[in-house]
Amino acid sequence: MSLPRREEARLQKGLDLTRNGTICLSKAVLETCCPPLSAESVYAEYFKPFTLVDEETNLSCLKSRPNQEVKIRNSMFHPRQPTEEPAFFTFNSHADINRLAQLIGKNIVIYFTNESWSFFEIYHDFRAFNNNLVSVNLDEEEEDGNDGEGSSQTPPLTSSQKWKIMRARNKAEKIGVFYVLTASRKLYKFDHCLDDLLDTSCPFFASEFWRMRINHSEDDYGVLLSQVLQLQPPPFAISSICELTFRLKDLWTLWEKKVILVNFCRLNFNQKNADKFVVRRQNPKYSYFFNLGVIAPQPHEIEESSVSSLQLEEFETCVCFYGNTFACELKDAYRKEVIAQYKKTSRRDKPASSNFARIPKVSLDEQRKALAIELRKKQLKRKFPASQQDPDDDATTSKKGRLCSCSTCSSEEYNLNMNQRGPERLCTYTLDIAELLYFLGADTPENASIIEQLSELSVASMDIESMTVQVHLEPPVQQIGGISYGTIDQASLEGHFKKVQKPIMIAHTDKLTTEGGLIVDDVVVFTAASDAEEDLYAMMRSYWAHVKRQKKIATSAKKAIAQPLLELIRAYKLTHFDVYNNWCERQQVDSEPKLITRAWYQTLVGQLEKKLLKLITDYNVFSFYG
Repeated sequence: MSLPRREEARLQKGLDLTRNGTICLSKAVLETCCPPLSAESVYAEYFKPFTLVDEETNLSCLKSRPNQEVKIRNSMFHPRQPTEEPAFFTFNSHADINRLAQLIGKNIVIYFTNESWSFFEIYHDFRAFNNNLVSVNLDEEEEDGNDGEGSSQTPPLTSSQKWKIMRARNKAEKIGVFYVLTASRKLYKFDHCLDDLLDTSCPFFASEFWRMRINHSEDDYGVLLSQVLQLQPPPFAISSICELTFRLKDLWTLWEKKVILVNFCRLNFNQKNADKFVVRRQNPKYSYFFNLGVIAPQPHEIEESSVSSLQLEEFETCVCFYGNTFACELKDAYRKEVIAQYKKTSRRDKPASSNFARIPKVSLDEQRKALAIELRKKQLKRKFPASQQDPDDDATTSKKGRLCSCSTCSSEEYNLNMNQRGPERLCTYTLDIAELLYFLGADTPENASIIEQLSELSVASMDIESMTVQVHLEPPVQQIGGISYGTIDQASLEGHFKKVQKPIMIAHTDKLTTEGGLIVDDVVVFTAASDAEEDLYAMMRSYWAHVKRQKKIATSAKKAIAQPLLELIRAYKLTHFDVYNNWCERQQVDSEPKLITRAWYQTLVGQLEKKLLKLITDYNVFSFYG
């Protein structure tokens, strides 16, 4: 290949599809892979298999609500954020690119180069596995635009039928989409194949390149392979890569030369840094070679039909097919990487022998002891959640130090009794606000009335009225001649609902409704405009906003009512800290605010403060019937 040819292609590359990085690569491919359709339209067809279910399941929640389907799909495509990757499709995933190629019926080939086009290589290419021609009758497409006498009797084609005809036509004509990706993450589209621009003189993974002469009908993949190995051509024709994999036995009989056959499909990493992208692409572990098979003695001619029995380290030749018409012998570093990848595969491997005879047996007593220990652990987990457990607290250690060295305290029973999980754990109990006021001598009728008012303002009631709705059970439209989407990603639905309950009205009441500046009892009713999902969510949002407003009003009102108790607590609190600060001055030691604050909350008044503040901030909404 001459450099002026590549320079000519570089000048004709057109505009950057990413628009200098303002559009992500994924959306740039979706927008240009199937003109004149938009990126949203192509993504809608791409996303459809993720939402359809089998006809026998008799349920498709998105199919029954097209508007909701569009909203969900738009939330995944992010139409207002061009640089955001759409869900379930990314340019960095070669599987997603192949899934898109299957959808549009075109081979998507992506080349890789730098800004100056000084080198030109393949980034994504799976044409070798899609080179079979498909014969299809395209008369249906002509009937789509027919306005003659038969047009009134022939129904118009659906969107799915149009997509099917378009995919069949593209496969029959072997149409492809060709992109060029640069190291700076720019993308360009070409309408023709660019294999002539590939680096065949000095590629990074090949020692020498050979090309098939496609103008001669007698040349095929068998002849191309014989040119690389410098052997006589096979007497039979090999028209495709797939057919080559079925001729390995015949090639061994003809040549008796051990050869590993692979096909270069993609660069197996995604590096956004331009300098690292150009350098690291030459690392053998970042090149993905698909294993086509090995030319070697067949399994029945050797002792075991496994990869280990092939002794792949002895294979000195590894031939790689590149693009549609090129083949080469891999360099030694890449040959070793291919062998390492081939050893990881399970192809031709026998399952490991069973070791049931060597399984250790456990006696019945040991099983019962293990079961008792496991049950005890579960009981302790229920009693002591993980947030309350001390990692250093077990049956052999104690959190409390020994103050006595007598025989009783030095025994092992000490650890168990003083442990948090011991049989004689510390017994504690909590006091409510009324009991704390009694201990402090402040249980006056006025304070009791304050607590009663705070409790009333902390409680609200609500009720929901709902209606029974029949679920839409119309199955998805069966694709004419297409695939039945019974299983998607090896998952299927087990059943469905026939009827559901939808809330249509909510009633709310508390002691906080204001009318003319006065607090009165009243009921506030929220009603949905219709049974549509949007109206139901709007009603719930309005109700929740009302609850938050009422909580804010209740907090302010309760603070004003509890002011006498807060003043009493404040007087005790100031005295508590003054005593501590005076003691620190007399002892000439530094004060520790955290310790004295912790000590404050252990006092009766500190507990009263925590209980009172919690009562002020609480706003509990109960059901009318709960």
